[in-house]
Amino acid sequence: MLKKMGYAIIVNFLLVTAISAQGARSIIRSARFARPLAMGEAFTGVADGLESVYYNPAGLADLKGVNVIGNDGSGLFFIDWTSKYLSYDFAASANVDMIPGTFAFYFSKMQFDYDGHAEILMNYSLQYGLRFKEYLAVGVSVNYYNYLLPTYTTDLGTATNTYVEDSNNGTADVGLAVLLNAPENWLITPNDELKFGAYFLNIFQSEIMNGEIFQKLRFGTSYKFVPFKSKYKGLSPLKVLLAGDLIFNRFEFENKTYNPNFGLEVTGYEILSLRYGRRNENKIDDNAYVSTPQYPANQFGFGLNIPVHKFVSMCNEVSFRFDYNHTDWDKVNDDEPHLGFIGQTFEDRYADVYSISVNVGL
Repeated sequence: MLKKMGYAIIVNFLLVTAISAQGARSIIRSARFARPLAMGEAFTGVADGLESVYYNPAGLADLKGVNVIGNDGSGLFFIDWTSKYLSYDFAASANVDMIPGTFAFYFSKMQFDYDGHAEILMNYSLQYGLRFKEYLAVGVSVNYYNYLLPTYTTDLGTATNTYVEDSNNGTADVGLAVLLNAPENWLITPNDELKFGAYFLNIFQSEIMNGEIFQKLRFGTSYKFVPFKSKYKGLSPLKVLLAGDLIFNRFEFENKTYNPNFGLEVTGYEILSLRYGRRNENKIDDNAYVSTPQYPANQFGFGLNIPVHKFVSMCNEVSFRFDYNHTDWDKVNDDEPHLGFIGQTFEDRYADVYSISVNVGL
């Protein structure tokens, strides 16, 4: 027992690797969906829900029936105190017995409002996940990005919401993903799960608005500990999930920054989940831009899941889930203050994200 626990801890924390570069320019330097955010964005090796469309499409392979998730996020996030970050996400997946694998559609809109104007990036994605073996699932994503950049009247002056019209403000790229399940003899108890994931997004680093989109190259690991065999109405009394990611941000085919992240989730009777995560960012290239006041970021959240089929007699699985995340950047490096365009020093910033998901088994 102790030997297995030792192996699990070593694997889960020494192989903490999820590499993630962030989207077109700096505008998508934020993750999506409340549950993964509350776990410090360490979700590449978890990938057990529809949030996988952003973190690891191979996780789609294990989804059953029809799934839908919506996400809304906002916060003081960028440039100065008048700035606001907005995020809207929607995803849907379907799995039917006649066709192997799971198909999904994902749409996201990221918007930064500041100085009376907004930068907008929209992403449309078609994805597919398939389980080849009991221990191996793969995924693919085809992504289209549309970037709207305001026109500026001066180099450093005001801007308007008249957007640049350019034939190059849209581009497409692809991503490949994998998810591995460890054998039972690696686990502490037979009900546990140890997983490893990897996701390479924007493989060709296509150009958009005369610049390459950033790449994501993620590797992650997670361990789900289920200590009790007994269940109530088919619900496990306790589940503890540990996850870790190491995120490398790539631009112009060079590693620029990396993010060592970790997260924890404790769930009681598969209904109430409490979460904590921590995100960090460090330079690899001395010339790389690092979001100094944003990291380290402490993230807190909870989830409320209602498995209707566990309490009401019905043929199909039906569940509803609400997730909330609060991100707090209250630590600024005093030796290297980050100044806004009009000279303010950031001291406290936040972001709140809400997600609602629905699952209907077929």
